[in-house]
Amino acid sequence: MKRKKYFKLPPNTVIERMTDGSFQHERRGVIARTKQIYRLFGPPRDMLFSGTLTADTYFEMINTYIFGLYISTVFTAHALIESALSFNFMFDSDDKAIAEGGLSKIIAVSFERGYISKELSDSLNELRIMRIAYFHSHVGLNQRSAMKRYLDKKLYGVKLHRSDAIEALKIVHQFLNETSPGFFGREK
Repeated sequence: MKRKKYFKLPPNTVIERMTDGSFQHERRGVIARTKQIYRLFGPPRDMLFSGTLTADTYFEMINTYIFGLYISTVFTAHALIESALSFNFMFDSDDKAIAEGGLSKIIAVSFERGYISKELSDSLNELRIMRIAYFHSHVGLNQRSAMKRYLDKKLYGVKLHRSDAIEALKIVHQFLNETSPGFFGREK
């Protein structure tokens, strides 16, 4: 079967000019967001994370925020937290349902077992609800709907997405500060 062509690609020089223009236009934003990342997480360094994909999602979360991909920042922050927290439950066969049960269940059991504080549990649930509004369709003013989130926050479009991304990063910072004290150069 012959492969269908969709669009003819312009020459590389045209694509390079388009992307150069985009990067130059957004350069100040990239610099400002990189400074925010440094303030929250410090400079890039070698780290050891628990969880199978946690290091990859950390790297991707940082880069999605720096490049202004705010909704993706929320998604990767959620993935990082779920990967790291579920790691506590992966090696006990009795905990398999917890490890695979989604972030809500992982947060609840982590709090019950004393792995995380009530304050962190509440923050992680806020991140979960934030992600749900972007990821799942909920009609009307359902507590988990995007429309309800817009109205409650009184922010719309990119302003809400940016605010949510910053909040998601702060929650990851709180998580790492509480669960991995060595991450910020201090031990328990």
